[in-house]
Amino acid sequence: MTPLAAIGVLSSLGYPRGNSGQAPSEVMAAPFGQHLLTANLHLNNFPQPISSETLMLDWHILKPSLRVTGDKRLSQLTTQLAQKTRKLVCDDRPFLVMGGDHSLAMGSWSGVIQALEQRNNQNQSHHRDNFGLIWIDAHLDAHSFTSSPSGNIHGMPLHALLGDSDPRLNQFCPAAGKLQGQNLHLIGIRDYEQPELNFLTDHQAKIHFMSDTPRGDCTHTLISAMLELCSRCDTVGISIDMDAIDPSQAPGVATPVKQGLNLDSLCVALRQIAGNKQFAGLEICEFDPSKDPQQITLNAVAKLVCATFAAPEIPETSVTQLPKSVFLPLPRQQPIEVFGVRQRRHHRLSKTQIPIVNTFQQLKHQPQYRIVLKCKTD
Repeated sequence: MTPLAAIGVLSSLGYPRGNSGQAPSEVMAAPFGQHLLTANLHLNNFPQPISSETLMLDWHILKPSLRVTGDKRLSQLTTQLAQKTRKLVCDDRPFLVMGGDHSLAMGSWSGVIQALEQRNNQNQSHHRDNFGLIWIDAHLDAHSFTSSPSGNIHGMPLHALLGDSDPRLNQFCPAAGKLQGQNLHLIGIRDYEQPELNFLTDHQAKIHFMSDTPRGDCTHTLISAMLELCSRCDTVGISIDMDAIDPSQAPGVATPVKQGLNLDSLCVALRQIAGNKQFAGLEICEFDPSKDPQQITLNAVAKLVCATFAAPEIPETSVTQLPKSVFLPLPRQQPIEVFGVRQRRHHRLSKTQIPIVNTFQQLKHQPQYRIVLKCKTD
């Protein structure tokens, strides 16, 4: 397996009171730091281990320079991060960014936007590559220095990516104002101020509040957001603030908020997104190891990374163990063979090849087949 490009950013400059800057070191020091073993990873939908593969991580570390002070430290850091993600997108390599506080998003996604701009400038056709972003967070993170009660920059990255009206904030975002609001989905939102909501509403961002997510199950919401963005965006990224997840499953975060997303439902959705060639990369922020003595959040981070990047492998198991419907990540334009159950007996369907037009294919079962047991690409 080709190593995954992983960028660890040792910074909590956007929230100096927290210790999220220690998170990349904590992840790399853990037993799964260099090799994320997925053999023991369990998801609700698949009681057996979903893969026996080992996910190799090729780490590149960034940290604030000691040679500069003040705003220049964060500005220099986000610029360096943007250069990293820009090159990875130009090389068609998916990436993982491990923060660090969420102000790093101004660098992560600026690099992607710059890579697409470069591609558009080289493209002689009329087609223009667009960027879509899924923001999974308990907060809106759309303050400016004018509106923010705390002045913490980790609560401002979306304001910088969407608008360029705050000169001080712009210096941290190499692609300030380049993200289109209609190409932004926010999921898990439950703690925000009115100026943020007004700003995002004015920019036509789609906000999915926790009140619209029964029992924290975000699988359908995330998959729907991805499909909607993929219908008009050539490249899509996902940014996860660990405080989006319920504190019972991820207590080690900078600013916890009760009644969050269910971790397993998030992993199931990420697993289904993994096969999409329009997916550029994943960013994980705001994990605070100092608040995670039992390593519950550390293991949650591992689950998210494995669910997104580990090679899909659906186990053969009994009918009673599998859910009634299964989403599978499939390469585009690839045929599949379907195996099912008929009258409680294993029964192989005909060898008719089903062309996959979309990246995601929901296997809607024929009435005579109770469930899909296995699906594999040629």
